[in-house]
This record gives sequence, structure tokens and C-alpha cells, in this order.
Amino acid sequence: MMENKYPKISIITVTFNSEKYLEQTILSVIDQNYPNLEYIIIDGNSTDNTLNIIKKYEKSITYWISENDEGIYDAINKGILISTGDFIGIINSDDWYEENSFNLLHQISINENPEIIHGVLRLWDKDKKIGLQGYTSNFLKNGMISHPTCFIKRSVYFNVSLYDTRYKIAADYDFMLKCYMTNKINFNYQENVLANFRLSGMSNRHSKLRRKETNQILFNYNLISKKQYLLNKLKLNF
Repeated sequence: MMENKYPKISIITVTFNSEKYLEQTILSVIDQNYPNLEYIIIDGNSTDNTLNIIKKYEKSITYWISENDEGIYDAINKGILISTGDFIGIINSDDWYEENSFNLLHQISINENPEIIHGVLRLWDKDKKIGLQGYTSNFLKNGMISHPTCFIKRSVYFNVSLYDTRYKIAADYDFMLKCYMTNKINFNYQENVLANFRLSGMSNRHSKLRRKETNQILFNYNLISKKQYLLNKLKLNF
């Protein structure tokens, strides 16, 4: 297989004291056997075994760094700026890709010209499957699509924006809404499981903050009235 026939995929994983599940995340990337892959890990100065796990797979990792950052989206933005791929995927250190996800992206890119490819997310509670989650881009008027399944053309980040670091948990939603509402970005939804998500992750642990930020984002894009925004804000403060 010739690499130039395959779009280059850059995968970014952000870590901080991620020793529990990081190895599974890394293996789900490097075991895809995709011929044109760039893997970037941005670590926030972990103090557990995270760096040893990264070093174990160093030969399969294109670039990694460990330094202080200003939160998860600051770290993701660093990864985006370093990346050189045609498409960028972001998989957190609690989560992992489904087998053959990258080759599916390749097949889609041959026949279509998608800017954002996304699909179905399998949800896990510890080691138990609890369901599937998949939404078309039209759902963005109500809430977030499944971010771990998204592969986004690198050019979209530079034509639209990077992640807004004012949001600590929901900058992914703000970015996707920006693509959907203010820019004519081509979303391509696939009814295939592309990634797996553990409910133990950061967004689940801080679900109240995510709801607060989501409420603010919906109001910013005029998707809810000021009255509804204030009612939601009042409820979330209790």
C-alpha cells in the first residue's frame, strides 16, 4: 500500500496521571495498522506511571511532551498546532478507538469530501457496556455529538478556530457549534461504532460544570432564550 493514497491522520491524546487506562488508548491507535499515521501525546507533567507507559511505546509515537498546561483544551490546541495530518482525531486517555476506524475514514475520504467525520460511540461503565450514542450534526442545536468519534480536517481548525480555553469542559461543544452555525462545514455521520468512552472520564466527573458551560454556549448562539438561559442557570446553581 502506498502511503500517499491514504489521508494522513494525526491522533492527539492528552494525559495527566493517566496510568490506569493509557496503555489501552495507545494500543487502540497504533494497532490500527494504518499506513499514514501521526500520533501525538501531550502530557501535563504527570507524577504517576504515565510517562513510563508513553516511553514504552515511544517508537510508535511521533511526538510527545510533558509540561504544565492551562487545562485539557490548551493541551489539545498544542497538539493541533504541532500536527501535520489531513485529519485530526482526539482520543482521551480513558477512551479507545474501535478496530478499523482509521480505514473507515480512508474509505469515506475516497468517495466523498468530508470535513468532519463522526459516528457512534460505545459507552462503558468500568468494564461493562451500557449503550451506544450517535447523533447527526442536527443534534448540535440541543447538545454535543460524540467528540471521541470525530475526525476533523486540520484546515477546519485554522479556518474556524482552535478550542476556546475559556471553557474548561465544553470547549468541544462550542467549537462544533461554531462549525455548524457560522461556517458551512461538511459533517459526515457514519452509523458505525468508531470509539469507546468510559464514564469515569473528566467530562463525566465534572458534569455539572459541563451543563453550566453548555447552557452558556446555547445562549451565546441564540439557541435558547434569555429567560430559558436564566432559568437553567438558576437550577444549576442549586
